[in-house]
Amino acid sequence: PLHVDQIGWSNVGKNFSGRKLLAVWPHGEATADLFRQHCYRLFTPPLQPAEEAALAAACKVALLTPGDVVLFSGANAHMALSVSASLSLTAYESFVNLHPRSVAAFLESGTERQYRECRARARMVEEVKEEVVEAILDLKADLDNGRVSDPLLLAHAPPALQALQRDAFIAGRLKE
Repeated sequence: PLHVDQIGWSNVGKNFSGRKLLAVWPHGEATADLFRQHCYRLFTPPLQPAEEAALAAACKVALLTPGDVVLFSGANAHMALSVSASLSLTAYESFVNLHPRSVAAFLESGTERQYRECRARARMVEEVKEEVVEAILDLKADLDNGRVSDPLLLAHAPPALQALQRDAFIAGRLKE
């Protein structure tokens, strides 16, 4: 069904069998009305005119076939539909990446900026942020000890770490 992940992280997935249609809509207020109209609705054939219009408004629609890999933000409204007669199998993993917009979307998790219908409970957000704190400490240690040589990571990690540390919960845990 059309939804937004409870945590605004990135999703990477691999389709192993069958075919799957993945639709992703713009982040935030741009899709608020569409989201409210179709929140948690499963689109099934034959599609209704409002569902066709919703798919036409997606910023990306992709047909995943066996072996395809996909990366998208779970903070965006999205849905995946099996479109094969046989079993469709896709595995997903979630992570917080260092892109500024991705960090900002993650920090919206559980706040008023996130759709109320998809908002994670405070304890769930805190548990995920605890894991992010561990990753921050590991990354800071690697940066401080010169164990990172990738130019892109060296360029993007410091501002991402600064943005994450502006979150009161994360900052508080890092001071402990």
